[in-house]
Amino acid sequence: MHPSSLRSSALAPAITVVIAVYNDVDHIGAAVDSVLNQTMDSVEVIVVDDGSTDGTVDLLERTYASNSKVVTLRMPSNSGAAGAPRNMGMDHARGQYLMFLDSDDVLERHACINMYRVAVKTGAGLVMGQTKREHVGADRMAGWHTRLYTERRSVESIEDEADLAIDTNSVAKLYPRAWLDAHELRFPEDIHYEDLVFTAQVFALAQNIEVIPEVVYYWRIYPSDERESITHQRSTTRSIDFRVEALRRIIAGIDPARNPNLRSRLQLKILRHDARVYLNDIADGASDEFSLELLVRLAPLIQDVPLEIFDDIDLAERLALAAALAQQPALVREAISVLKGKVDLPGTVQIKDGITLWRPEVFGEVEAGHRARQLATFSEEEIGSITWFGMKFEHRLQSMKRVKGGGLRLAGTTADQLGHLEGVPGLHWQARLYEREGLQRDWVFPMEVVRSEDSIGWSWSAVVSLPGAVDFTVLPRMTLRIDLQAGAVRSSAGITVTKKHKWATYRRASGGAVSRLFGARYQPYKTVQNTLALKPSPVQGQRNRLRVALRPLWAAARRLEAQKWVPIPERDALHVKFAYWLMRRMPLQKHIVLVDSHMGTSTSDSPHAIAHALREQFPNVTVVRAASAGRPVWAAGQDDVVRIGTWKHLSLLARAGGIVDNQSLPWYFIKRRGQVYVQTWHGIPLKRMGLDQAEVAGDKARVADLKKRSGYWDYLSIPSEFFREVFVPAFAYKHAELPVGSPRNDELVLSNADTTREAKAQLGLDPLRQTVLYAPTFRDGQRGPVALELNLDEWVAQMATDFQLLVRPHYLNRINVPRHLRRHVVDVSSVKDTNLVMLAADLLVTDYSSVMFDYLVLDRPQVLYTYDLERYSGSLRGTYFDLREDAPGPLAMDQEQLLEEVRRGLERDTTGAQRAEFRTKFAGDEPGNVSRATVQAVWGEK
Repeated sequence: MHPSSLRSSALAPAITVVIAVYNDVDHIGAAVDSVLNQTMDSVEVIVVDDGSTDGTVDLLERTYASNSKVVTLRMPSNSGAAGAPRNMGMDHARGQYLMFLDSDDVLERHACINMYRVAVKTGAGLVMGQTKREHVGADRMAGWHTRLYTERRSVESIEDEADLAIDTNSVAKLYPRAWLDAHELRFPEDIHYEDLVFTAQVFALAQNIEVIPEVVYYWRIYPSDERESITHQRSTTRSIDFRVEALRRIIAGIDPARNPNLRSRLQLKILRHDARVYLNDIADGASDEFSLELLVRLAPLIQDVPLEIFDDIDLAERLALAAALAQQPALVREAISVLKGKVDLPGTVQIKDGITLWRPEVFGEVEAGHRARQLATFSEEEIGSITWFGMKFEHRLQSMKRVKGGGLRLAGTTADQLGHLEGVPGLHWQARLYEREGLQRDWVFPMEVVRSEDSIGWSWSAVVSLPGAVDFTVLPRMTLRIDLQAGAVRSSAGITVTKKHKWATYRRASGGAVSRLFGARYQPYKTVQNTLALKPSPVQGQRNRLRVALRPLWAAARRLEAQKWVPIPERDALHVKFAYWLMRRMPLQKHIVLVDSHMGTSTSDSPHAIAHALREQFPNVTVVRAASAGRPVWAAGQDDVVRIGTWKHLSLLARAGGIVDNQSLPWYFIKRRGQVYVQTWHGIPLKRMGLDQAEVAGDKARVADLKKRSGYWDYLSIPSEFFREVFVPAFAYKHAELPVGSPRNDELVLSNADTTREAKAQLGLDPLRQTVLYAPTFRDGQRGPVALELNLDEWVAQMATDFQLLVRPHYLNRINVPRHLRRHVVDVSSVKDTNLVMLAADLLVTDYSSVMFDYLVLDRPQVLYTYDLERYSGSLRGTYFDLREDAPGPLAMDQEQLLEEVRRGLERDTTGAQRAEFRTKFAGDEPGNVSRATVQAVWGEK
C-alpha cells in the first residue's frame, strides 16, 4: 500500500512509535512532537509512563489528550528499566510496523516515510537508518557507526554483513509488528541494556535487511551534570553487572551453527566496546578500589571470548585487555593511554628472540599459557617497524629543581624500548615553551640526552628559563613540549607528569624588569592530559594596582611586539592598504630577501634551494623565511623567520629588496620599483592553468588580476621547454627567464645510493622492504581532511610483506592512517622536504600531480593511479595532454590493477624507455646546478 493512501484515521496506522518515559517532563514533549510532525500522516505514538513522579503524565494528558494519534499508557509501578514499558507499548500497538524512540531524543522529520517506503517496496524484515548524536549545549553533531550507512543496500541476512550488528540500539530501526509477534520477540524486563539482547535476537532471525543512508534519528547527548541516562550511570557496579548479564544472554542465545558470523562479531564487540567502556572509566579517574571491583566482573567475560577472536584486535587493545585480566588498575590506565593515541609503548618490556613481553615485572610472573600473558606478548616488529617520527613517545618527568635566574631544571626519561631513536641521522632534541594565548610565541631550549642505564629509553635534562617578554596583557598559560628533529623530520609531544609535586614550591618569576616590577610569577602544574604546563599566579595588592596604572605604557610596547607575531585581522583591510602605501615609500632594504614556499607551509622546494645557494654565495645578504600563521613547529626558535599576515611580514613585502616565491603573495602586495621578484612556481603543470582555464579566461576581472600579478615577476624559473610552451603564455609572462631546470631538483640530480640509504634512515623506514610513495594531487573543492581512493587495509593484506607505503597528500589536504596500519603505511605529510620523501621511495604512485615530473630525475619506476581519468581530464579545467597517450609509466584504473603494476614495477623495471621518452618531451634534462645559476643570474651583478 502506498503511503499516500494512508490518510484516514479510521485505518490502522502504518507505523506505531513506542516511547518509554520515566521522569522526563523536560524532554518528552519534543520527542512526541517529532513523531507528530513527521511528513507521513499514518503514524501513532504510544507513550508508556514507568511511574513518573515529576509531572510527566500531567504534561502528556494536558498537551495531547485530544490528539487521537497519541496514546498514553501507565505501568502499575516503576519497573526500573525500559524493557517492560516498551513491551507494553508493543502489545498495544496497532501499526503495521514498529519503531522505538527514547524520551529525550527526536526523530528526523522524514524518518517514518523514508523507512516505510523501503519496507513496503522490498518486504524487508528489518530496515536500518542512520543515527546522529547531537551534543546538546555544544552545538555539535557526531556520527554513530556512520560507515555502516554510506549507501543504500539490501542484505539477505546478518551472516552476509555481520558488522551491522554493532549498531545495537533498538532505535533508528523499523520492525514488522506481525513478524515480532510471530517470533515472540520482546525486551527482557529484569535488566538494563535490554537493547543489546533485543537487537541481537532480531539480527539472528531477520531476513532481507534493508540499510538506508538517510539520517532518521537524533540521539541527544546531554552534559553529565544535567542529565545522565540509566545505562550511563556507572558510579556503582550495577551497570557492569547488568551489561555482563545481557552479554551472556546474547552469546548463549545465538546458535553458532545458524549464525557463526553474528556470534563472532558480537564477541569481538565485547572486546572492542563493552569491556572498554569500563576500562575507560578506570582511566578517567575511578578509584583503585572501585576499579578492582570492575575488573573482577570483567575478567570472566573477557576470558569467555574464544582465543581466535583476539586475532582481530590490534596491539593497543590487547594490552588493555591484558591489564584488565591482570587486575591491575595502574596498567589499565597505561594501556588506555595507548588506545587514546597518547603513547605507543609505556613502561618496561622484555625482548627475547624477537618476542616482546610488556611489563615483565607483572606478566613475567604469570604462567606462560595464561590469557593475560598471551595478550601482553607480541612480536618485536609490531612496534619496531613503525617509523621513529610516527611513534608516540612518552616523555616522563622525573624531577624538577629551581635554578638561578628564574629557570627550572627538568629531568626525565623517554621510553624507547625498541630503539627507534638509535641511529637516526642528525637527531636533535629540544624543549619548547609556547604561549597558548595572546602573542602565541615560542622559545626553545637545548637538552642533554643520554641512553638510560636500564636500556629502555633515554634520560634527559633541560633548563627552561621563563621569558622576560611574557605577554602581560593576558598573562597566558604556557605549554612545554619536547621536539625531536632530524632535518625536516619531526616528532613532538608533551611532558607526562605521573608523580605528585608540590607545585607552589616551583613558582618562578619570569625574567626581565617588568616581571619583577609587577610580580608576575609562573607556577608549573599538571594539565587534564597529565602533561606539564605553566600558569600565572594572580598579581595582587599594590603590585596589581601599579600594573593597572601603568598598563598603557607596556600595552604600547606589547603592540610593537605583536607586529611580529599576530596576524592582521581581516577587518583591518583599510588599515592594511594605508600602512602598505606608507611602507612602500620608505627606503628599500636591498640586502634583505624574503623567501616564501607554499605560503609558508614548506621548508623545501625551489625558494629554499635558492635561499641556501644565496647564503653560500653572498653571506652579506639577509634571508628571511616566511612561515604560515599558527605556530609551525619548524619555525620555533628560528631568528630568520617571519609569520605571514603580520605587520612585520607586511613591512618586508613592502621593503625587501628581493622576493622568492613559488605560488602567490597576499592580495595587498604591489611590487615597487627596485624590488626583484623571482617566481619559481611549484611544478610542471598537467592541469590547465591561468588563462587556459575557461572560467578564468571568461572573467575579465580574473584575467586582469592574473596579468597584474604575473606582471610583478622579474624572473621565472623554466623547468623545461614544455613548461615554457604552456605556462609562459598561460600567465602572459613577458620578463626574464632563468636557466632551464628546477632549483629544487639539484639535490635529486646529485643523489646516489648513499643519499637514498640516508633518506630511508632519516625517515626510519624498514630496511628489509622496498618503499612505495603514494602522492595524489589536489582536487578542486576538497580542502582539509580527505578519504583516500585507496583501500589501505587491502593494500596491507596484499603488499605489506614486501613493501612499505608512504602516503603524501597535497599540502592542502590531510589524511588519517589507522593506528593498526602504521608500521606498513606511513603518513609523511608532516615531512616538509619533498625531496627527502622522493629519495626514500623506490617507486612512485601518483595521479595528476607534478611530482611525476620531478621524480623522473631519479629514473625510478612510476605508476599512475588514474581511477577518475575520464572525469578529471574532461572537467572544466582540463589537461594539457592526454595521459593515455603520454605517461611516465603504466596507468591503473582500479586498485587491483594498481597493486599488480606496483609489484611488477619493483620486481622488474621495464618502463625505462617510456620514462625517458616522457622526460625528453615534458621534463627535459636537469643540470644539477640550477640554484647557483639562478643566484648568479639574479644577484651576480648586484
